[in-house]
Amino acid sequence: MLPGYVKCEIYIPGNLKTAIDSKFGVRLDATIVAILTSLMDQGAFVMSSEDVGQMAQYFSGKKVRHGSELLGEVFSIFQDRANLKESLERKDTVSFSGGLMVRLHRKHWPR
Repeated sequence: MLPGYVKCEIYIPGNLKTAIDSKFGVRLDATIVAILTSLMDQGAFVMSSEDVGQMAQYFSGKKVRHGSELLGEVFSIFQDRANLKESLERKDTVSFSGGLMVRLHRKHWPR
């Protein structure tokens, strides 16, 4: 028990207690404190593994493991979009296989 800490007793299903003890072991208390502290942030949220799985389709099949990886993937998409927009603003011609040349009009630029 650290200074300033108080005991908090909660009731959870037995199988959940067994599972979290198995996963976190002696780090369980510290993990729960970290999670609850993060949830106190107004902008924080929890994402289910199902949502992470569905999101993987937008990240070339990669399932992100934590918030920092998610931020990295979103930043990468942002950079790709900014580079494409810059290229279109310079009116660069984009070349694809078969010699097809594409030049988008300004009204079709990504927003």
